[in-house]
Amino acid sequence: MRKRFIIMAFCLMLLTGCGQGVQRNDELPEDTPWNNGANNVMETDTGWYTNMSRTNLLNLHYIDKDSGVDVFLCSRPECLHEGGSSCTATYNGLETINTVMYNGDIYFAAYEQDEETAGIALYRAAADGSSIDKVSDVYKIKFPQDDRCDIGHEPFIIHRGYAYIPFDISKSSLPGVGGYIDSGLMKVNIYTGETAEIVSDDEGYFSRRVSRLKGCGDFVYFDLSGGTTEPQGTWQYDTVTGVCSPVDIKSETKYITGVTDNAFFISTVNEKDCLKIEAYDKETSEFLYVAADTEEADTWAHTLFYNDMIFICGYFEISVYKNGERIGGIAYEMGENEYSRNDSLYVGQWNEFKISEEHLYLIESNFLNYNYENRVLCTVYRCPLKDIISGDGEFEEVFNVTDNRSAEALWGEHFAAIKKGS
Repeated sequence: MRKRFIIMAFCLMLLTGCGQGVQRNDELPEDTPWNNGANNVMETDTGWYTNMSRTNLLNLHYIDKDSGVDVFLCSRPECLHEGGSSCTATYNGLETINTVMYNGDIYFAAYEQDEETAGIALYRAAADGSSIDKVSDVYKIKFPQDDRCDIGHEPFIIHRGYAYIPFDISKSSLPGVGGYIDSGLMKVNIYTGETAEIVSDDEGYFSRRVSRLKGCGDFVYFDLSGGTTEPQGTWQYDTVTGVCSPVDIKSETKYITGVTDNAFFISTVNEKDCLKIEAYDKETSEFLYVAADTEEADTWAHTLFYNDMIFICGYFEISVYKNGERIGGIAYEMGENEYSRNDSLYVGQWNEFKISEEHLYLIESNFLNYNYENRVLCTVYRCPLKDIISGDGEFEEVFNVTDNRSAEALWGEHFAAIKKGS
């Protein structure tokens, strides 16, 4: 087990170590916290890109907006898309974590294992399906071929030319304390492949884990939770100086829900035990105002901070707030998924909301209601933001993500071999 003890917020070693190789480039695109994480919407003017399969194996697709045609993201017309080394869409049957479209290319993190090593790699695929290449070996360890690793599935982000990739590695054959190997957060220059570890385990299996990454300006924010080491809560990584430190806010709640150029936002509850969101000044950490005081009983509702507005996506209602006032919203119903209609817990925990191209997207997961006949993994809906604000909006279905029968059959033996560690 490696011990690096990198998170030491005000230590000179961290200041010099994390700062090495830092390159500031304000012209590169920033992370979009309203559209990141798992199943973020990868949209262009002409279509959508997806990477979803029931087995988490690479399954890149392109869906044309005009025709609705869904094709593998592979430019070779003769390709069978069966997980070989020449297919961009199913390359080597890689097991992926999440996928991000950034600056015109498609990036995904994947698990790799050979005869002697195992780890995580970052890949880049061309948007036209013509090529795929490895950006970097993000994390690699010596590992026996007769076993395999679990690497965690916390989504990575890309912010100003760097990928920030969390990991939580353990032996598949030995869950719990005995199988723990390492955890932390890696930074990868997506153009040079250079890597640096900016969060390291500090007490083995009981280390705090990284989650909920988001980038804004010169900082990348993430939660540290679990374990016994203090402080826990939201931390910030300064991309200019390389310093990691806890976010300092004068609130009992130390986990921030959202961040903008000028403010941090904290989710709490009001006197009705409904969701309330408070704003705090980023410079002084002082309380600013109540950004949203709602009647939303789902205090874990999806909250998206976009263009000085807060979109609160609850079980059956979308509310929009600006400067502490509710400026609009709609009630909504889900599709044909029986869980989504009848079980509010399912709605809150298994569906996602994203904002892309001035639309609010609703990704309705079908994993708990999977039908082997139609093999629909999720249904994607969207509604214009302006229509939600005006109160006249309705979600329209735009596409489904469906398991591919032939690909799953062709990958069957390969996936079984990976599971066995052979």
